[in-house]
Amino acid sequence: MKKKSDKNKKSELNVVHASIMHSPNDDRILYREALSLKKRYKNITIIGVGKEAGNSYYKGIKLITIVKNSVIKIIRSIKFVIESEKPNILHVHDPFLLKMSNKFRKAGVKIIYDVHENHYLTYKLFSKRNKTIKNIFGSILKFAENHYSKKVDAIITVTPDLYKKFLEINENTYEIRNYPNEDVFNEVENDILINEIKKFKGDDLLMIYIGQISIKRNLELAILTTKKLRERKYKIKLLAIGSGETNDMLFYKRLADKYKDFFKIMSIIPHHEIHQVLKNSDIGWAVLPYTDNFLFSFPNKIFEYMSVGIPFIASRLKYVKEIINETKSGIIVDELSIDEVVNVIDDFFKNKFRIFGENGRKYFESTYNWEYQERILFDVYELVNK
Repeated sequence: MKKKSDKNKKSELNVVHASIMHSPNDDRILYREALSLKKRYKNITIIGVGKEAGNSYYKGIKLITIVKNSVIKIIRSIKFVIESEKPNILHVHDPFLLKMSNKFRKAGVKIIYDVHENHYLTYKLFSKRNKTIKNIFGSILKFAENHYSKKVDAIITVTPDLYKKFLEINENTYEIRNYPNEDVFNEVENDILINEIKKFKGDDLLMIYIGQISIKRNLELAILTTKKLRERKYKIKLLAIGSGETNDMLFYKRLADKYKDFFKIMSIIPHHEIHQVLKNSDIGWAVLPYTDNFLFSFPNKIFEYMSVGIPFIASRLKYVKEIINETKSGIIVDELSIDEVVNVIDDFFKNKFRIFGENGRKYFESTYNWEYQERILFDVYELVNK
């Protein structure tokens, strides 16, 4: 009876996720971590940012959206909401919230820091400030992150390199990768969305990209690759689904107008609809540029492609190369050479296309799925609650 009582007591704990960089329906936060935690904890709240403030619920998980503003103003707003939610566990997803979360820790709240990426390298790549200012603010960000990471109860990372880095700072560091969560597969059948995709695709092969529409992610390479493949008489089209900054979206929409016969952009869709879109596609695009913040990343997209059994094209990133060598589920191209990309894909279509997709699905089922990652997440929460 005592064990049952302890279990019930833990299920009543208030768990709050907070971010000033992500929306409440962020893929990792909502569709992986929060959905899993909901199996064990009744009260889950996610605080994030968006264009409009408001509250909503998804499968019993409370979603609170704060309007995007300056970092200082958002932190103040999030702090106020956290106080009203009275968490027992505060799970923060940005380095900007670490100093504030330390004050909650002093009041007895357990703190988990979830490191989605190398924030220092990402800031240096995407910040619009001049080089000197970027270096100064980047160094301050790195110092503050390292300093306050020592004080949290646990750290969760997404890649081996981040795991090694933070393990040196805090011994309670764990790695939980962004593999797809089958719990959200086939949840919603959006006939309007699928009919629009099928109409665009016609009888051609459809190459799909779902993610941030950004010039710095070099999506233009995918467009030029599709163009050259069509010149070689391949019946193929490219669909990009996502959102981005205004200037980036304008740039790619102009290209969509120019190449409307084979390139289309669609607005971002809910994560639980992505799986059905991928099932109506034939090949995935995951060619990221060779910038510092991407070199040691695990692009979520490749695992989503594997989950539906479509082969994918990726760049020569360290861990992506290792996965492809193991699974034979995709091909590596050099994103610096459009001719090489086209030649490699040409051979790919002729010899390896179908079998690579089948390989990906097999490895998704055995290895690259959320089930094992969920167990690690549960273990982390058990440890901080001891």
